[in-house]
Amino acid sequence: MIAGTHGDENAAVVTLSCALRSLSPAALRHHVVLAVNPDGCQLGLRANANGVDLNRNFPSANWRSGDTVYRWNSAAPTREVKLSTGGRPGSEPETQALCHLIHRLKPAWVVSFHEPLACIEDPASSHLGVWLSHKFALPLVSSVGYETPDRSAAGAPTCRCRASPPNCRPSPPMPPANSIWRR
Repeated sequence: MIAGTHGDENAAVVTLSCALRSLSPAALRHHVVLAVNPDGCQLGLRANANGVDLNRNFPSANWRSGDTVYRWNSAAPTREVKLSTGGRPGSEPETQALCHLIHRLKPAWVVSFHEPLACIEDPASSHLGVWLSHKFALPLVSSVGYETPDRSAAGAPTCRCRASPPNCRPSPPMPPANSIWRR
């Protein structure tokens, strides 16, 4: 499970942190990265210290060079803030570290917490996506309306939990990965 890919999405970091603190030590059985983008999280910025949107820097089939734009405020009518996707796929130290960790751990899946769209994005509608949708009471969608990176090239399929809960409530405990995939 990862959060803090975008430093301006602090509710995702806080929500995952609160959920972890609500679990007993015996229930902690999955790897977690609370701040994929520590510089961005510290400064409250979407990009890392190099001005790169880390979510668009992963080596993937749909990686594109150049700029990416985003809406700094969900109420803003246009996407107007430009960020780089990096000099090449996986060019950023944070991306390299996460890819290295994924290759080393070989997880069956990665759950990436984002905000504020209030949905579970899973193009494959996998068992994990369905389970997360049910447990978080969020709709399961195959797309959020714009292209997002395919992280399977980094070593594991990804479900994106795009929730922005107003308070810190415990998340449902995650079942062992092998029990999800066997259903």
